[in-house]
Amino acid sequence: MSIPIDPGMISLIIFGIMIIFWSTDKFPLALVSMTGVIACVLLGIVPFPRAMAGFTNEIIFLVAGLDILSQAILKVGLATYIGRTVSRVAKGSEKRLMAISFVFATLMSAFIMNITTIMIFLVIFRGLVKTFNNYNLKNITLPMIAGVNVGGVLTTVGSTPQLVGQSLLQDSGLRVFTLFEFTPVALAVCIAVGLAIYFYSYDENKNRLARAAAKSGKLPQGDSGSKPDAPLSEESPVQEAPPSVKTPREKARTYTVVGISALLLTLLVTGIVSFGTAAMAAGLLCIITGCVSQKEALKNLNWNVIIWLAGIFSIASIMDYTGGTEILASAAVSLIPEGIPPFLFFAMVLLIVMSIAQVVSDTACVLIFMPVFLPMAMALDISPYPIALAVIFGASLSYLTPLASGQIALALTVGYNFREIVRFGWRLHILMYIVLIITIPLFFPL
Repeated sequence: MSIPIDPGMISLIIFGIMIIFWSTDKFPLALVSMTGVIACVLLGIVPFPRAMAGFTNEIIFLVAGLDILSQAILKVGLATYIGRTVSRVAKGSEKRLMAISFVFATLMSAFIMNITTIMIFLVIFRGLVKTFNNYNLKNITLPMIAGVNVGGVLTTVGSTPQLVGQSLLQDSGLRVFTLFEFTPVALAVCIAVGLAIYFYSYDENKNRLARAAAKSGKLPQGDSGSKPDAPLSEESPVQEAPPSVKTPREKARTYTVVGISALLLTLLVTGIVSFGTAAMAAGLLCIITGCVSQKEALKNLNWNVIIWLAGIFSIASIMDYTGGTEILASAAVSLIPEGIPPFLFFAMVLLIVMSIAQVVSDTACVLIFMPVFLPMAMALDISPYPIALAVIFGASLSYLTPLASGQIALALTVGYNFREIVRFGWRLHILMYIVLIITIPLFFPL
């Protein structure tokens, strides 16, 4: 007699095995993700069309379209101009560039969607590493993404989890937060994370990447096709690629790419179409106008990352379809004992959401946990607003793994692996947790 096994549990087991293989970095990311997805189909817990749902995710088209646009920007020389301009502001210092980009990314993401902000900075950074050999893309991208994530919670419109949380509060008959109501809490997080990155995480991450490159016998590189990164100090002279004389046809292509980039940013900011549609339209325009050939565009796409991302979104869809996400959420909620003191309840809610959000998307976490924890808080005679903030902040600020959100997954496009992202973020997450459990009750009493 066979013992039936819950399909949701099977999907969770497969997902856990996938995480283990990803963390070892011994197998290609795409191979692991697609093997896990196909295993779910072979075990009969999900139909094949549903298992392949990840290939229709907006992030896949965003990455592909942005990649093609970046190729065109590099090819026509626009990246060189951007690189010179930004490097003059940073005065040739990679650490100064990192600090400036963190501040601007934080401020921009308070009002512009996180994905859009990251796309803008990735284009700028690629221009830098194309033009100069002082900069390493991997040293500056994760700090910028951290700035985007913490800046996204400065206002109620900075990222999707806040908007979803506001809607759920309204559905519960509670008042919604005003635009800048939780800015003091978010600002404390931004300052703490910014200082920690500047005085510790940046140098630690840079040195670790240099040691890993030396051990493997390879010079560190910021991006595929970029120059090796030279040793950098505050006094290092800027080593700039020599300028080239452009023909009228090359100038026309440069102006065309500028126009396409402006169109893309307009579409992203206005929200006329989805960001995936906007990015793919920009990529196709680059090919149609001859700024980059179709053969070059397809050859240079980062297929390993694209397929890996599709696998991530597919396994997330599978867990939702089989009930695996619900099992995970129920197990987390069961950790909270009855009669728990208000502050411990708040602290556990924040810890649970920040933990689960590392493997479940930020928006999904808000949708799962807010309808559960708000009634629990009111039953315990606890104000629902600090609990709502614990859910929103816990979900929005999670960037410890590439599984947490599409924003952090974009880090893979510049060469980070799973372990490098975890190593960069784990101390920052502990710091954010400490800041949040102090500041949220301070501004929103329990």
